[in-house]
Amino acid sequence: MPKKDKEAKKRALRRERAKSREGEVLTGVGEQEQAADEAVKAASVAEAPSQAREKRAPRPTRAEERVTAWDRMVAFFTEVKIEAKKINWPPHDETVKSTMVVIITILFLAGFMGLASVGFEQVARRLFTTQTIQAPASVPTNPAEAVPPAGSPTPSGDHPAPSIPY
Repeated sequence: MPKKDKEAKKRALRRERAKSREGEVLTGVGEQEQAADEAVKAASVAEAPSQAREKRAPRPTRAEERVTAWDRMVAFFTEVKIEAKKINWPPHDETVKSTMVVIITILFLAGFMGLASVGFEQVARRLFTTQTIQAPASVPTNPAEAVPPAGSPTPSGDHPAPSIPY
């Protein structure tokens, strides 16, 4: 029970401080928020709707509500012009130097990427191309030609041997 007693004492102390501050000028943000909360609690339920109506801004008329696309576009470009004047633009010579650095960097990278592409292409060609091996003249490559018909030329030199891919 001692914990509940401590909490009750703290609440009582806070109430006493709040009562003593009612006449003081509020300076802290927390105090202003507390005073606003107390004012809301103190207002009666019957007064709240009428106070809310008094605080509302009057509704614009239909003529004021009509904002055309042209009006919005003009307002946009006016704001763009105002913001562009606030930009701290670099001097001309600094702009030229920066542009040259960018162009040289792009050319260097383009050359490097081109050489790398050619190199990778050569490596890929050597790895993935098939080699052709010439079949010996004495070994028939076509089963129909295994036994040559009588009177036909021999494969010894009359016809070149076909290549076989491996």
